[in-house]
Amino acid sequence: MDKFLMMSGMQSPSLVFCDIGSGVGNVCLQVLGEVPVCPKVIGIEIIPSRHKNALIAFDNAQKYFPTYFGAPNTTIPNRRRAPWHLRKSAAFYEVDLVNCAQTLRDEKVGIVFSHSWMFDDDLMKKFAHVVNSVSKPVVVSAPVPTTKTSAEDATVAVATRQYKLPPSLWCVITSRPFVDTETGEPLLDASRWELHSERQFSADWNPNSHFFMYTRKV
Repeated sequence: MDKFLMMSGMQSPSLVFCDIGSGVGNVCLQVLGEVPVCPKVIGIEIIPSRHKNALIAFDNAQKYFPTYFGAPNTTIPNRRRAPWHLRKSAAFYEVDLVNCAQTLRDEKVGIVFSHSWMFDDDLMKKFAHVVNSVSKPVVVSAPVPTTKTSAEDATVAVATRQYKLPPSLWCVITSRPFVDTETGEPLLDASRWELHSERQFSADWNPNSHFFMYTRKV
């Protein structure tokens, strides 16, 4: 992940990493333990047994190696004041890829990774739809209290104001390109995303796996 961060040219002091198709959590735990700028990781996995084992693996990692994976909440009375390495955390969700957009927003995910070489064309289109939706600003309404003073008493009238929250997602790394195999057209919104680079790394049993890095246009 350090290599990907250097290639993207973007750094963050507090990065949230997400692995879609996280399995038993091995990629998430490796990133959490080895990337200093990543204090939190998110795992998205639809298979119940793998999701369960990811939770067990993370609990054991925190129990035996808190310096690398953070300490359990029950052992830290005041988490905000604890050393940064003990505040590391992970969250694993048993959810389908096509339904994870809100989770990515809520967790303020900055980088999405997916070893997606087993995804078929239809699933890649659904994956792209999730990325496109998460990369749009979200319009929210917030109350704006105003005080009106009358001759008898003061009453408070609440108005609302709308504003846009910028997306947190700025990088997607996948082992299958976001390209329509029939038309050759990009699946990601070209006005927001661009292919930053393509690299080969060792992954699984393939020593020359292709990975494609997409970055959001500023």
